[in-house]
Amino acid sequence: TYTCEDPAVGSTGTESQGFHLEKGNTVILKNGTIKVAEDSVNTKMLIQNYCNLTLEDLTLVGGDITQYIVSCNYGDMVLENVNINGSYGSSLVGIDLMHWLGTTYADKAPTMVIHNTDKNMISGSMDVYCYGTGAGTCTEQPTLTIYGGSFSSDPTEYLAEGCTTAQGTDGLYRVGLPVTVTFDSDGGSDVATQTLHYSAQAEEPDAPAKAGYAFVGWYLDGEPYDFDNMVTENITLVAKWNAVVTPVAPPADVKEVQV
Repeated sequence: TYTCEDPAVGSTGTESQGFHLEKGNTVILKNGTIKVAEDSVNTKMLIQNYCNLTLEDLTLVGGDITQYIVSCNYGDMVLENVNINGSYGSSLVGIDLMHWLGTTYADKAPTMVIHNTDKNMISGSMDVYCYGTGAGTCTEQPTLTIYGGSFSSDPTEYLAEGCTTAQGTDGLYRVGLPVTVTFDSDGGSDVATQTLHYSAQAEEPDAPAKAGYAFVGWYLDGEPYDFDNMVTENITLVAKWNAVVTPVAPPADVKEVQV
């Protein structure tokens, strides 16, 4: 764990960052946790980036004073298995991606690619925009591309091609490729396959029919399936049946004989 303590760093007059990484460099930060000291009164931004930066297998934690966790104004960033959170409150900005016009950083809009799993959580808003003179007509917007992960704010407009998202019952958005739920009726009537947004819930279909059997339910890996579960991979649900035993009446001409 690396703890950012006061005094903070940054350009003259704006010393408010835990890390300040200038353009012209290639930097990789990986493995562990980077956090802001609890008693910091200056670190309003954890990472201010202008270089080509890769964050890998990291947890970034802001303090009560830290509104911005990652701010990128230049260069290309990659996040792989990165968690972002902080205690700033509802105005926390997890990702700030800005093309800063009218400065020495204006020649290239920054990019960020996120390769997370749904076990990685990014808290706070994700702000992507142009800033400075001509921002309203800027045609070179920053680019945020998300291939996976869990998010507290809706990532829909930043999804990589082919990826989908759905909001779970816990309020989080999870990103991934679409998933399918296949129903194996085990000799019963056909049940249509469902294609879902990543982490969405399957809809329980009408019970299939099978002559001589009563439908018990849908099973996954030998266990009853809960349709409240979020689906994050392709699955096959198998129907379980109980044979129906029909009582056989004795022949009408049978007589009872007492001995």
